[in-house]
Amino acid sequence: MPGSRAIAERLSEILFIQVIRLYAAHAPGQIGFLAALNDAQMSRVLQEVHSRFAHKWTLEEMARTAGKSRSTFAERFTALIGMPPVQYLTNVRMLQACLALDTGRLSLAQIAEEIGYQSETAFITAFKRCFGHTPNAYRRR
Repeated sequence: MPGSRAIAERLSEILFIQVIRLYAAHAPGQIGFLAALNDAQMSRVLQEVHSRFAHKWTLEEMARTAGKSRSTFAERFTALIGMPPVQYLTNVRMLQACLALDTGRLSLAQIAEEIGYQSETAFITAFKRCFGHTPNAYRRR
């Protein structure tokens, strides 16, 4: 029947999402990404950070997005995610950098700009601090 494969694929995606939502809703005391998604204010911040990771985020702006003071936000975010907000943002950017490095189409300067770093040097330094080797070494692997 025409379209049945597409319907089956969408249905499996919806079921998967529902399982994740159920797990998150019934996992009190958990930490991590799913726990943060279950918190309306933190979920809003995560959505913004993931959709605009290259934005020049500050702790104050993230807190404002969550509708909290800086200290309350930082404490709640760290308790839920297991790391401070700025470190989380760095991790999101570094994962995006890895995706860009895997494709091999962009220069380091282009990747740096695309993920929110002011310079290639700043990007290389952050990448090396995060992974223990340079972006070029990662690309060669």
